[in-house]
Amino acid sequence: MPPLVLTRIRSSQGELSFLSTFTTFGMPQDITLASLRIEHLIPADETTWQVMRGAYAEYAALVL
Repeated sequence: MPPLVLTRIRSSQGELSFLSTFTTFGMPQDITLASLRIEHLIPADETTWQVMRGAYAEYAALVL
């Protein structure tokens, strides 16, 4: 399998494109609570980057 996968998501702002990759802690053969797998979604284009920046700005305004 390639280390990166293109993930596309339909949203109210249009289609968002992400490069998706995983980080695995622990042994991938073990299916226990000790192993952890985290998916990273990286904006793959300028439009997705701008939408995500806007979403973060809205979230930060609510939290702060």
